[in-house]
Amino acid sequence: MRLSDSFEQGPGDVEVTATVLNCNEGRNGPIMEACTALKGYAHLVALERRNRTERGMGYRDAVRAAVDECIRNGVLVEYLTGHRAEVEDMLFTIQDEERAMRVHWKAVEREAREKGYADGREDGYADGREDGYADGREKGYADGREEGREEGRKSTVLQLVLSGALDSETAADTLGVTKEELDVMLQTQDEGRNAD
Repeated sequence: MRLSDSFEQGPGDVEVTATVLNCNEGRNGPIMEACTALKGYAHLVALERRNRTERGMGYRDAVRAAVDECIRNGVLVEYLTGHRAEVEDMLFTIQDEERAMRVHWKAVEREAREKGYADGREDGYADGREDGYADGREKGYADGREEGREEGRKSTVLQLVLSGALDSETAADTLGVTKEELDVMLQTQDEGRNAD
């Protein structure tokens, strides 16, 4: 990951390259062993996930139970007892952001589906007049749905890049375009967003 990828002007006088590591429990053992705080945080997050998936707890209860278990088992005891409210609030905020992203993705999907249906109806009526109502309607719906889904996917990827949640290289690969083509798409998306 390059720092300059986060800015529109391109590279500056200093280039910073970072390596992103998976800090989930059971990953990158040497680093986890060298940093007990990171290992403890990974354990806390793993407990919270297990509480939700295996024990069927709601998110807030799962977080509180994970903090309690860490304290009981001697994991991050000093930090968790001194900063429990802040830790729980931070984890609640992360969940709220993830929930907001899920709502956003559903809205984008719904918008794309509605556009696909509208385009499908329009194409379907036109094709139906030429080739027969039944054949045209079926093809129009299918084409419109596919086009709407693709437009929705493209729009979502571009919005993620503009919000900083996805890097340009991954976005270009996902969309099957060059970096230059992606830049043009981002500019168009950003101008459209600003016009609204």
